[in-house]
Amino acid sequence: MKGINLEQNKIAILKKYKFRFWTILFVFLIATCVLASLLVYGYFVQIEINQKIFQNKLDEITNSDTTKNRIEFRDLSISANEKLKRINQNKILPNYILKTFDSIILSQRNISIDKYLINFKNTTNNSGTKTESFVEIEISGIAKDRSDLLAFQDNLKKELLFKNVEIPFSNFIRNENISFTAKITSVNIDTYKKK
Repeated sequence: MKGINLEQNKIAILKKYKFRFWTILFVFLIATCVLASLLVYGYFVQIEINQKIFQNKLDEITNSDTTKNRIEFRDLSISANEKLKRINQNKILPNYILKTFDSIILSQRNISIDKYLINFKNTTNNSGTKTESFVEIEISGIAKDRSDLLAFQDNLKKELLFKNVEIPFSNFIRNENISFTAKITSVNIDTYKKK
């Protein structure tokens, strides 16, 4: 009888050990899964934070004044280059007129040119024998203040290539952030080329 009792005790003890073993193994697996989940969640949170930091820096760079000025300059340069290509293809206007005009515009730091239109015109004198070729340039833009607009006008008038520079007096009414238009007429291109 004692042998049967010992056998039953051994079986009961083995069952308890097996139960404890499986319980500890199950708890260990759950703890490992929870820990792995926390690590993966932390990893994704860190990725999200880094992405937001990167996006903020990218927005800061994109919205900076330097970037905006570069974009404006690039757009102006692209526009000018496209017009130069069209003009060169048609053999209408010598490059020196555009280069002179562009150098004056680019030297004005407080002037922002929105758009300009260049027209080539031929006129004939009263006797009908002599033809003159000249360029008309119409500009619209924004000047920082009145003195910058006056300086821009004076620089255009000093250039020997331009015969007439008209900026309406009404454009000088405001003191700052002046929206302006200007009409510039060149001298006779044929005689200017010979000089």
